[in-house]
Amino acid sequence: MANSPSGLNNMAPQFKLMVDLLRDTMRQDFGKNGSIFINDTAAHVDEYYAIQGISAAGVDVSGCTFASGMEDFDADFVIPNGAIIYGHFSKITLTGGSCIAYKK
Repeated sequence: MANSPSGLNNMAPQFKLMVDLLRDTMRQDFGKNGSIFINDTAAHVDEYYAIQGISAAGVDVSGCTFASGMEDFDADFVIPNGAIIYGHFSKITLTGGSCIAYKK
């Protein structure tokens, strides 16, 4: 059957690549790659794509590592409760509050 999971092995390579990319994107978008609850001021090192403020998460910019292309992040800022910022982060440090950081 073309629509069955076992039929995925017989797809054209281009279609399989698109399906794999979509699957990876959906996994990331829904947090299935994991997340970490941060409520301290220690540096947390991993690959993250989103940070959700839980309790006025103050981001210590000097303790963070942002990917190239994220410019002018030169002042600490607060992520309000429930707000989500997206980007490419490899190290997150808070000044206070708490957040959930979603892994890539």
